[in-house]
Amino acid sequence: MIQRAVLVDDEPLALKLLNNRLKDIPTIQVVGETTKGSEVLHLIKECQPHIVFLDINLGTYSGLDLAEQIYMLYPNVQVVFVTAYSEYAIQAFELNAIDYLLKPVTAARLTKTISRLIPKNNDTLPIVNPPMDTPEKQLEGVHLKVFGHAQFLDSTLQPIKVRTKKVEELFYFLWHTKEEPPTRDAILFALWGDLPEEKAAALMHSTFYQLRKTLHQLHFENPILLQNKVYHLNLDVYTDFEEWQTIVENNHTDEASILRALDLYRGDYFAVQAFEWAQTKREKMRTLWTHYLLRVMQARLVSPSTLEMVLIHVENLDILQEDWIVETIQFLGESNQFHNLSRYYSKVQNRWKDELGIPLPRTISDLYSHYLMQNK
Repeated sequence: MIQRAVLVDDEPLALKLLNNRLKDIPTIQVVGETTKGSEVLHLIKECQPHIVFLDINLGTYSGLDLAEQIYMLYPNVQVVFVTAYSEYAIQAFELNAIDYLLKPVTAARLTKTISRLIPKNNDTLPIVNPPMDTPEKQLEGVHLKVFGHAQFLDSTLQPIKVRTKKVEELFYFLWHTKEEPPTRDAILFALWGDLPEEKAAALMHSTFYQLRKTLHQLHFENPILLQNKVYHLNLDVYTDFEEWQTIVENNHTDEASILRALDLYRGDYFAVQAFEWAQTKREKMRTLWTHYLLRVMQARLVSPSTLEMVLIHVENLDILQEDWIVETIQFLGESNQFHNLSRYYSKVQNRWKDELGIPLPRTISDLYSHYLMQNK
């Protein structure tokens, strides 16, 4: 079967050399070529190739970025990267590429690459945004647990296996930014901001490929979209966050809601993974949570056992704000838990002294003394 090829290289001489090499291979027909990155997607649409030979460095254009768009718009097109010097060629190769070629391209190496091409039975390969096929088993969606130790789960709540932790983090980040979908640069900064841009870009595209591959294996078609230069998740995602947020932001303080919220909040937002990009929201959610729990304690509208669960939860969160200390002392004193009161007061007294270098406020020490007098 003859396979149509499009060649992309910003060096005319390299383009001519590759074209001449391919003329010696009877199964390849060159149907288009360009030195301009801006023309690539239009050329693919016009020429309907089976394969694109794509230079990684196209001047102001990145071959890796173009490959990302090719993969999303034309998922049946096969990509071979061509590079003169990039030390990241092997990493780039992981981006759904059949192979990569180092310049100058030799006849022997090119023949080896052609042997790796995946034959296609149909002749109309490229399809822009192809319709979703109905798989034998369509998953309901992906499930995330984002409090405490984050988890990436399938519809049966089993962990989804990924190649690297970065693949999982990329999915978390795309979900985290769903209200304001991120650009390429935002993703690079958030996940690979400590690396040189070229290496970061190669790793980003490789990670995107691995994530798509993982989601495809779960029968999700086109799970990630690139539209208007921003990335979107294109699948249903169910999380513990939405349910918790509904309870807390709507101030549901009935017993069942409080217990459910306590069960959901197993730790701060992405606490164990401690992603830097989640820090602002982590602090915001923690503040929202502690204010909600403080309202629960102050209202005293639920059973003492539930209030005790709230106090245990707050102590585990290591909250030492003055208003919380007052509420805790009042609850323990009013419920005659003087042993727990003494233990708690000693703890916060030492923490204030060791970490802040100051004694507890007089209002707190007087309140503690008040309940101690009742115990005599």
